[in-house]
Amino acid sequence: MAARAAVTMLVALLAPWGDDRLDHAAYATFGAFASVYGGPARSPRRWRLQAAAGAVLVLAVGSGAATGTLPARAWAAGRARRAPGRRHPRGPAVAAGLLVLPLPALSVIVLVAACQALTELLVPRHYGAALVFITPLALLIGQLANRQPVGELLVSRLLETVIGVGVGVAFAIATRERR
Repeated sequence: MAARAAVTMLVALLAPWGDDRLDHAAYATFGAFASVYGGPARSPRRWRLQAAAGAVLVLAVGSGAATGTLPARAWAAGRARRAPGRRHPRGPAVAAGLLVLPLPALSVIVLVAACQALTELLVPRHYGAALVFITPLALLIGQLANRQPVGELLVSRLLETVIGVGVGVAFAIATRERR
């Protein structure tokens, strides 16, 4: 699966690169990646599989939204704790290191495919470890489509993360039950 996902990502990015349309890189990767989960099934079967997967995702989001309206005690599994010996997230550091390199677009495309393969290998086993490659994957695809100064991109990503954490904490405090 990891090899197929990496090759799919590579082919999807080589097409807009060859046409000098890297501004379409994100669209190409999303469209191509959707085809990976159809597997080797023929078209009618693939469409049914993708429709079923879409229905499951809609149900999952719907049930998550419904669960989110319940009191916190009803659905919280427990306190989030840092695992012993666990270090700080490395995904942003890896992304920063890759983004500062003056790589040609073709090298970035190969890096994206490698990050996709490593992500596919790690997600089923250890999502936290996969984040080391998911963050650079997302930022590298974004840079292919729309180049930005690396410093501004990383500061923007940091601010978006801080805002998201702030909103989540504020919501958790506002909706918790008082004892």
